[in-house]
Amino acid sequence: MTATNSHTGFLFLVNVLARGILIPVVPYWFPHLCHLFSILRNTADFPVQIIRKYSWERPIQFRAAGKRFTVFANPQHIETIYKNSRFISARSITEIASRNIVGIPADVMPYYQADDSGMAAEVMKGSKVLQEDRILYQQAHTAQKYLAAPYLDLLVKRSHAREAMMGSKILDLNPDLVADFWTAKDAAPDFFRGLPRWLKPKIYTARERVVKAIGKWHDYAFAHGDHILTEPGDPDWGPIWGSKYVKARENYMIKMKPLTTHIRAAEDWGLMFGANGNTPAVIFWYMFEALRDSELARRLMAELTPCFSQKAGGEKDDLDISRLVAQPLLQSVYAEVLRLRVSILVSRIVEHKDITIHGHGVQRGEYIVMPTDAVHFNEEAWVRAGRSSKIPLSQFDAARFLVASDNGELEFDSDGLGGLWIPFGRGDRLCSGRHVAKLKMLDSFAHLFHNYEMELMPMDLGKCSRLITAFQPEVGLPGSSQYASSTSFWAEQQTAMMPSCVVRPTDALQVSSVLGNLVNGSCPFAVRGGGHSSAKGASNINGGVLIDMRSLNSTTLNHNSSLAVIGAGQIWGGAYSTLGARGVTVPGGRNNEIGVAGSVMGGALGYIATSAGWGADAVVEFEVALADGRLITASATSHSDLFRALKGGGSNFGIVTRLVMRTTPIGNIWISNSMYDSSARKSITKAFHEFVANPGYDPKANLLMNYYYTADGGLRFANQYTYADPVVKPPAFDAFYPIPGQLGNESALTNIADYSVNQDGTSPHGLWQITFSTTFKNSIPQLNDVWDAFNQSSMKVAHIAGISWALTFEPITASLAAASRARGGNILGVTVPPEGLLLTLGSFTFSSGADYDIIDCAAKKLLSEIEAIAMKNGVYESWIDLNHAFRTQNPFKGYGKANYDFLKATAKKYDPAGVFQTLKPGGFKL
Repeated sequence: MTATNSHTGFLFLVNVLARGILIPVVPYWFPHLCHLFSILRNTADFPVQIIRKYSWERPIQFRAAGKRFTVFANPQHIETIYKNSRFISARSITEIASRNIVGIPADVMPYYQADDSGMAAEVMKGSKVLQEDRILYQQAHTAQKYLAAPYLDLLVKRSHAREAMMGSKILDLNPDLVADFWTAKDAAPDFFRGLPRWLKPKIYTARERVVKAIGKWHDYAFAHGDHILTEPGDPDWGPIWGSKYVKARENYMIKMKPLTTHIRAAEDWGLMFGANGNTPAVIFWYMFEALRDSELARRLMAELTPCFSQKAGGEKDDLDISRLVAQPLLQSVYAEVLRLRVSILVSRIVEHKDITIHGHGVQRGEYIVMPTDAVHFNEEAWVRAGRSSKIPLSQFDAARFLVASDNGELEFDSDGLGGLWIPFGRGDRLCSGRHVAKLKMLDSFAHLFHNYEMELMPMDLGKCSRLITAFQPEVGLPGSSQYASSTSFWAEQQTAMMPSCVVRPTDALQVSSVLGNLVNGSCPFAVRGGGHSSAKGASNINGGVLIDMRSLNSTTLNHNSSLAVIGAGQIWGGAYSTLGARGVTVPGGRNNEIGVAGSVMGGALGYIATSAGWGADAVVEFEVALADGRLITASATSHSDLFRALKGGGSNFGIVTRLVMRTTPIGNIWISNSMYDSSARKSITKAFHEFVANPGYDPKANLLMNYYYTADGGLRFANQYTYADPVVKPPAFDAFYPIPGQLGNESALTNIADYSVNQDGTSPHGLWQITFSTTFKNSIPQLNDVWDAFNQSSMKVAHIAGISWALTFEPITASLAAASRARGGNILGVTVPPEGLLLTLGSFTFSSGADYDIIDCAAKKLLSEIEAIAMKNGVYESWIDLNHAFRTQNPFKGYGKANYDFLKATAKKYDPAGVFQTLKPGGFKL
């Protein structure tokens, strides 16, 4: 993958003087919107992405919703913050959530803000709030009364979750409520950051529809049900109001004059939102851990059984929740599941005075953000807290929160873990929502585990038995952390596949041994490096064995830095970082997480291609494990036919274990990203055409032109400029600087390693991805016609949740062709005319697999239309970029008949049994 997501933005760190040590700040394009592209594409993960890519040790800052947020990820910093909690508060964060997520109007917020009486029955000293206006107490008291035993148990035992809390009538009255609810709920990070309605109109409309639907239900319920009775004589549940808890809420809210009909509906939207957070996931992982360990299951059942009282007549047993929550192992497993499986950003505000955390100043009124990942998995911090364990923090430990009491019995204990594990609290200051969630999770697990016969169905491990025997430490089975890590991919359709096991060889000889083992057993397999492909099965497999190459991730240089030796499991960001430290680089992919070997075997077109050629051109040697068990070296002088075939022929010959590449000197580079509205299209198109066709093309200049559409932002253009020298606004791009209609520009001097890391945030993991590629001659009429086709196609997918619909045009110039020839060339078969070629990459991202067929069909149709337009205009080229090809395309035939025949002959010579055509089903075949 080289430019799949180049239409999105960039991230650069600059230093500003804060009180104390300099803290890096993420800049923003437009006031109050934060970094535009990354926030729009992946709002919730944005701070974590920054931390992971730049620093867990030093705090960083970013701006959003008109506020400054300081992100602390260093465990010692976080521990210090919790020890000085008297200076910080969650109150203002709660108010932001009420205003931005729930939608409480600004003129009503003072009513909430004025309540300083606390959550306890006793009013806090100094408070003058009237009893009837104690909204925080009413929220906490009602939840604790009606969502504790026996009411909670009655809710949990109901057969349908949708009926449990609010009754069945709400959905009868509003059939579209569920769809609107999930649209609004998934947009919570966007609401929280205060993104304006004009930028995200659909999520605001969805939230309004949810609140309106709840109001309609309220009106019906008041007209047809008795909302007053919540005493023991009242039914515990009814179809109109649902639970007593909901009726109790209405009882106190209707007495509070500022809480109008609309606000009460908004409050219930907030209740629905809070009830559908991490609860289902935690219950699932609780069940999973209990079922996969028979001894743990036995011990948990021993604690659960005394909590149930038997009932006659086949009725469900009663559960004593008070006794349940006192069981030490049950609580420890629950806490460990939260630690291992739930990742959140804890937010606080500095309320009373400026503070300094280990020399880093945070001013009063600024916000602190702390990712739980930073401390949940930090071994040193847990040892410092006196909680060391033989089981590493990356693995599940049921007893991690158990300590021996004075009498020798094990007790659940979270004391001393402030800042290391975020508990649900206790006492009068307990958050009622967290209290309810904990009870709900434990109660649900208790009923499921105690009342139903369940087991985990083992996968067929026959394919893996030989591997387990021969390579046990490197083999990961389903349920292990190694398996989970190896089967997590950039594209969700790859993550959804389930191999029988994964094996992670540690060196080339082991790769060869594993391959021989699989061939001898006729076992289907897949091979992954970076795993950055949109093609389902390209680097994962259902039911077979996944070979994870990422342990072969070294990058070294020879004595004069002219040659780089790169392991096949390395990613481009890692290679660029090591090479950049010595003032050199190699031509390769644009994103940090793209695998080196896979992209090179597809060509690898990147930042410095116009001066250094394709990544494949720079290779002087491949080390390859063949299907017959040999481990050979392919170069211009040894196995030269295989050497040539690997420079663009994909994974049809063997498993590459190491590459030796010729380096190119490099220092800092200049990059710039400009975004335009549609009024600039014709001017940009003309300048782009002339830039590519320029016979005096500056080989240090590289430019990508992008069309893209998002449901919230509409149609836009974005140009990505790169110059392979530290020259600000180089003359090569002079034609573009004065073009009007520019919405924003972000420029910087940086290095290739950091630049590649920045690109990862533009297209995060966990989304569904479809790509295609096609090529045509550089032509203004062709670009104009493609724009029309793109515009029409985007309207047909505008209704898809989370859609990003994009085309990227990447120049293939005479300068690139000359650089390629000078370095030995490749097997790609690209012939460049004087005016240049435009590699056209389609990139289509969406959030739900349910929409895959729709997007797949729309992408295929757009590809066909672009190629038909090119044929009509006489500019069609048959070459297809292997790294971005659509599933039905045949890239190798686009290399030309002679090259295609050569590839087939070479594959037959080095893999006569066709192992890489049959046993390795993923990837494009010959």
